[in-house]
Amino acid sequence: MTSRSIARARARAALVLFFFRAASGLVLAYPVARTVGAFLPQAYPVSDALLFAPGGVYAAEALRLGGRAIQASLEGSALVFVLVAVAASFPFAIALSALVRPDESLPSLAKRGARATPSLVALGGAVALGQAILLAAIAGLVNGLAGSFDSVMDERRSDLFVGTVALLGLLPVLGLGLVHDLARAAVVRHGVRSVRATRLAFAKLMSAPSAVVAPWLLPAFASVVLVLVAGWLAGVLDVARPGAARVLAVLALHQGTVVGLVLLRLFWLERALSLVDPPEGSGGERSTTLSEPPRALLADRPARSAAPDDPTPDPAS
Repeated sequence: MTSRSIARARARAALVLFFFRAASGLVLAYPVARTVGAFLPQAYPVSDALLFAPGGVYAAEALRLGGRAIQASLEGSALVFVLVAVAASFPFAIALSALVRPDESLPSLAKRGARATPSLVALGGAVALGQAILLAAIAGLVNGLAGSFDSVMDERRSDLFVGTVALLGLLPVLGLGLVHDLARAAVVRHGVRSVRATRLAFAKLMSAPSAVVAPWLLPAFASVVLVLVAGWLAGVLDVARPGAARVLAVLALHQGTVVGLVLLRLFWLERALSLVDPPEGSGGERSTTLSEPPRALLADRPARSAAPDDPTPDPAS
């Protein structure tokens, strides 16, 4: 593979993920935004810029007057979010396939992505359920510990202790997320199913945790910094002040942040593709693709004679 084909593959993967994120974000946010805007003064000169006015009076009034309608809109968006999360497996599979096979055409990558999507959906559902259980257990533990140490230590130390326990409790959640990323990389790279991909990912994380965590930390930390900087810049631009240029600048800032997050995500996923080991039976020479049968299956097929019309494998017989 040439550097040009690799750059082209990265660009295609980034565009696929960016356009899906932009479209899904619009689908999720537009109904809620329209519902909130319906409780603002009609035909006001600065439109919904009132929501960002100092003091937040209009924003609080919109929430007070339209609380039930906004809640209903959020519940509808939550259902759409689940559907979007399931649908996201398809463009995600296309993006990873583009990184693995940079010279293939987009229709071919779409076929590979369609074949990998069921396994990715199964992985996503299992991981989401596992993380929800872990978060519920952490929340219950924190609620149980809150205030229980006030008799043996001061309030500040008690809060710090409970916060430390909560942060440590999040480590299994992050570990499950890392296994999820490695498993999805194994599904796309080797064409294995979700259970086998999970075993490969978990074995990799247990055998070389530093090799997995170290390349994940940099893009994760950079993503947090990028979001914080974007939030600060949006506050500096201050869309509550008059001027359409401010709104356009914030829009460009938001979309630029999404592009940056996608690129950082792909940086880690490209590393994850290189981390997953070949599945058992592949001989360690090359990965099993979605369109190729495993070597173990090919080895079970009977050998044929070189003569095209000879019905027996041994002409001497």
